[in-house]
Amino acid sequence: MPSCARYGCKRSECLEAERRAHREIHRSLRQGVQSRVPVGEANAHATLLVRAGMSPTDIANRSGISVTHVKYVIQGGVERIHRDTQDAILGIEIPPDGWEPETDGLTASTGTARRLQALSVQGFPLSALSERSGLTPRTLSELRAGLRPQVFISNMRTVLEMHEELWDRDPLEDGIPQGSVTRARDWAAKQKWQPTEAWDDIDDPGCKPQKGTPRYVILTEDAHELMESQGYSRKHAAERLGVSVAALNRAESYYKTKVA
Repeated sequence: MPSCARYGCKRSECLEAERRAHREIHRSLRQGVQSRVPVGEANAHATLLVRAGMSPTDIANRSGISVTHVKYVIQGGVERIHRDTQDAILGIEIPPDGWEPETDGLTASTGTARRLQALSVQGFPLSALSERSGLTPRTLSELRAGLRPQVFISNMRTVLEMHEELWDRDPLEDGIPQGSVTRARDWAAKQKWQPTEAWDDIDDPGCKPQKGTPRYVILTEDAHELMESQGYSRKHAAERLGVSVAALNRAESYYKTKVA
């Protein structure tokens, strides 16, 4: 890949790819096409790769891009990137069944904090979340409070999967005592934390909470729009919305009982 050579690779095939890319860039410039593109599309795809369990190092190894630059793309550290850098990231397929990171790197903790806060809004106490996730109450507490700007990919995946399982469930139905549920909800209200459905994009640091339409309604209706109007499969619609197929199915089932 040209990006591989740009970041130091000396293999003949990568050097030749870089030369071809330069020729394409010059040709595009003559035609009025910019060689750099907005980072948004690459950022969205890289975020889905991280949600699937890939660390920045995993993405770098498969794209030929430096780990530092991958982190910039994921965390919004750049506004525009080379077109071939975008192509290299978009060329990595999202693992359909999740991914065990080869290197357990770090990623931004925004989505992890918001997911834990949302579960507290529902009434899940830290003790129950710790028992379910295997993470210590201290780790969960620091992540939930936003005291850690970054989180290990493995821990992010653990919280993401737990959130997908619990976001539409009543903790009382899971056998959690009423007193524990009330204390969790009271603490969440005191901290002014937001429920899951308040976030259009729970991982985006720039996203502002919106109150109103429940998340299960948004997921179900957006998925149907993608599948019926744009021809997405259920799997690809779930990927586009940043959830698993199982989470989308639960949202749709809940939607049918509450709305349909």
